[in-house]
Formats: sequence, structure tokens, C-alpha cells
Amino acid sequence: MCGLSDVYPICGGKHKLVRDEEDNKVYTYDQNGNRLGVINLEGIERLRRV
Repeated sequence: MCGLSDVYPICGGKHKLVRDEEDNKVYTYDQNGNRLGVINLEGIERLRRV
């Protein structure tokens, strides 16, 4: 099963988008799979919960 698939539980190949993602970073994508940005979480000790 693939958690990134649009046709869950069948793999749609979206895991290929995240192949080069680094740990401790959050990546955002548009609906076409284009990377919009990245947030670096390295050095963040505690996240504020709302």
C-alpha cells in the first residue's frame, strides 16, 4: 500500500517525488507535483502546539 497515492491503496508512483527529500525538512508540492518550498526543521527544539 502507498500512503502518497491518489488511487489508494494502489501505488500511483508519487513516492518518486520524495526520493531526494532530506530528513528534518518539510516539503510542499502543488497538485501537479511541482515542489513549492521547503521548511528546515533542524535545530527546532520544540514546536508550539495550538
